[in-house]
Amino acid sequence: MFDVTEGFTAQDAHVIGYALEAQRGVIVAGNKWDLVSGEHTEDDWQRYVRRRLRFAPWVSVCFIS
Repeated sequence: MFDVTEGFTAQDAHVIGYALEAQRGVIVAGNKWDLVSGEHTEDDWQRYVRRRLRFAPWVSVCFIS
C-alpha cells in the first residue's frame, strides 16, 4: 500500500521486489484516493505506477480511500 498524496516511491517498488523474490502474492493499493486532485485521473495513476513496476507487469493495481 502506498500513499497517493506522496506518490509511488522507489522504496515502495523495492518492498514489492522483496515480496516477489519471496514468491508472495502482491496487490498494489494506492491509499487516500479521495484526496487526489481532479487534474489526474485513475488512468494517469495506473500508467505512472505501471511504469515504475515494469519488472512486474502482472501485479494488480487498485486505488482505495
